[in-house]
Amino acid sequence: MAWKPEFVVDFDGRWTDNGLRFASETEAELWATYLKERWQAVRQVRVVECLERVRHRLVMGQVVDLPEEETVSIH
Repeated sequence: MAWKPEFVVDFDGRWTDNGLRFASETEAELWATYLKERWQAVRQVRVVECLERVRHRLVMGQVVDLPEEETVSIH
Protein backbone atom coordinates (compact mmCIF):
# COMPACT_ATOMS: atom_id res chain seq x y z
CA MET A 1 0.00 0.00 0.00
CA ALA A 2 1.22 3.49 -0.80
CA TRP A 3 0.03 7.07 -0.73
CA LYS A 4 -0.17 9.20 -3.86
CA PRO A 5 -0.67 12.93 -4.22
CA GLU A 6 -3.30 13.93 -6.77
CA PHE A 7 -3.96 17.29 -8.37
CA VAL A 8 -6.56 19.22 -10.32
CA VAL A 9 -4.60 21.41 -12.73
CA ASP A 10 -7.25 22.74 -15.05
CA PHE A 11 -10.87 23.77 -15.01
CA ASP A 12 -12.45 20.41 -15.91
CA GLY A 13 -12.01 19.12 -12.33
CA ARG A 14 -10.22 15.86 -13.25
CA TRP A 15 -7.82 14.45 -10.66
CA THR A 16 -4.43 13.35 -11.95
CA ASP A 17 -1.19 12.20 -10.36
CA ASN A 18 2.47 12.40 -11.28
CA GLY A 19 3.39 8.77 -10.55
CA LEU A 20 4.93 9.39 -7.14
CA ARG A 21 4.14 6.78 -4.47
CA PHE A 22 5.12 7.39 -0.84
CA ALA A 23 5.15 5.17 2.25
CA SER A 24 3.26 7.64 4.40
CA GLU A 25 0.31 9.95 4.05
CA THR A 26 2.42 12.71 5.58
CA GLU A 27 5.12 12.46 2.90
CA ALA A 28 2.51 12.57 0.14
CA GLU A 29 0.78 15.56 1.75
CA LEU A 30 4.05 17.46 2.13
CA TRP A 31 4.96 16.83 -1.51
CA ALA A 32 1.50 17.93 -2.68
CA THR A 33 1.84 21.12 -0.64
CA TYR A 34 5.32 21.86 -2.04
CA LEU A 35 4.07 21.35 -5.57
CA LYS A 36 1.00 23.52 -5.09
CA GLU A 37 3.18 26.34 -3.79
CA ARG A 38 5.39 26.19 -6.91
CA TRP A 39 2.82 25.56 -9.64
CA GLN A 40 0.25 28.25 -10.26
CA ALA A 41 -1.83 25.83 -12.36
CA VAL A 42 -2.66 23.56 -9.39
CA ARG A 43 -6.25 24.20 -8.36
CA GLN A 44 -6.72 21.44 -5.75
CA VAL A 45 -4.66 18.75 -4.06
CA ARG A 46 -5.49 15.58 -2.20
CA VAL A 47 -3.72 12.44 -1.03
CA VAL A 48 -5.19 8.99 -1.59
CA GLU A 49 -4.21 5.51 -0.56
CA CYS A 50 -3.44 3.09 -3.40
CA LEU A 51 -2.46 -0.55 -3.80
CA GLU A 52 0.83 0.15 -5.52
CA ARG A 53 4.48 -0.15 -4.55
CA VAL A 54 6.13 2.55 -2.49
CA ARG A 55 8.69 3.92 -4.95
CA HIS A 56 9.69 7.30 -3.49
CA ARG A 57 10.80 9.04 -0.32
CA LEU A 58 10.77 12.69 0.58
CA VAL A 59 14.17 13.78 1.91
CA MET A 60 14.69 17.42 2.89
CA GLY A 61 11.94 18.52 0.52
CA GLN A 62 13.28 16.51 -2.43
CA VAL A 63 11.81 13.38 -3.96
CA VAL A 64 14.20 10.43 -3.91
CA ASP A 65 13.53 7.40 -6.12
CA LEU A 66 13.97 4.14 -4.25
CA PRO A 67 16.11 1.48 -5.93
CA GLU A 68 13.95 -1.36 -7.25
CA GLU A 69 15.17 -3.74 -4.55
CA GLU A 70 14.02 -1.30 -1.87
CA THR A 71 10.54 -0.69 -3.21
CA VAL A 72 7.83 -2.04 -0.99
CA SER A 73 4.49 -3.57 -1.81
CA ILE A 74 2.20 -3.98 1.17
CA HIS A 75 -1.25 -5.45 0.64
